[in-house]
Amino acid sequence: MSLLQILALGTVAVALAVWQAVRSGQRFVQAFVFLEGLDRGLAVEQANAEARAQMARQADQMEKARAAMRARNFAKANTKGRQDLVIKMAREKGFLA
Repeated sequence: MSLLQILALGTVAVALAVWQAVRSGQRFVQAFVFLEGLDRGLAVEQANAEARAQMARQADQMEKARAAMRARNFAKANTKGRQDLVIKMAREKGFLA
């Protein structure tokens, strides 16, 4: 295998890892927004819709950033910072993502 092929494969591997990390982070924030919606008294369907809308491409970037900060603080306070546990909590309550 040539050096160019190795570099190409390495680049693809890094790109996939970054893409997966971004997706996982978005899922975490969506799960948190879902849980926030439930806490405000929304039905499961409404909370799921709000979580999807929160992360839509056209959503307000500042609101996305604020939601990410709230999600991070929630995870630190409740799950020792573990995003996967927040997602699990949300899925147990009906989160669809």
